[in-house]
Amino acid sequence: MEGINMDRHKLLVKHLPEAYAFHRVITDENKTPVDYIFLEVNQAFEEMTGLNREKIIGRRVTEVLPGIKESEFDWISTYGRVAMNGEVVCWEQYSEPLDRHYQITAYGEEKGYFSVLFYDVTARKEVEERTKELDCLHRFSRMLRNRDYSIKDIMEGASNLLPACFQYPESAYACITFQGQQFKRFKTG
Repeated sequence: MEGINMDRHKLLVKHLPEAYAFHRVITDENKTPVDYIFLEVNQAFEEMTGLNREKIIGRRVTEVLPGIKESEFDWISTYGRVAMNGEVVCWEQYSEPLDRHYQITAYGEEKGYFSVLFYDVTARKEVEERTKELDCLHRFSRMLRNRDYSIKDIMEGASNLLPACFQYPESAYACITFQGQQFKRFKTG
């Protein structure tokens, strides 16, 4: 657009309340994303990640965050897909290397490049987890106070209740052994 001041755009990005980063994807000989390079970050990025701009610009993510390839979530492939296909993707994800939860929007600007906007939602996720734990304790205490429940009812109820109390209930397993009898719950739902 005619007359747009690019310095204004840079100033806006610099002062966004959201963390912002711009990257270039590195691919192997098969055009598969294998890494990405930090090209630009704003101050909010530094604050929300704890990473220093001067130490990361021009460097590969695998150098900056050596454990990223071992993460449960495949950051490189996800961002690589965004960059190579020009996608826009929004999600929440825990970052093991940074030990924080983020609400993320990633978008491909031109083939091989992508930008990321995100918020640190760790405090909110921790409150959600504590709320879930307290709800579990409250429900368990109600079972214990219910005089109509037998010990067997309480053990079955507890084994059904416990998986839902964990951060990843779909992966949780509960097994209670009481007086030689087992009460199991493999997954929630």
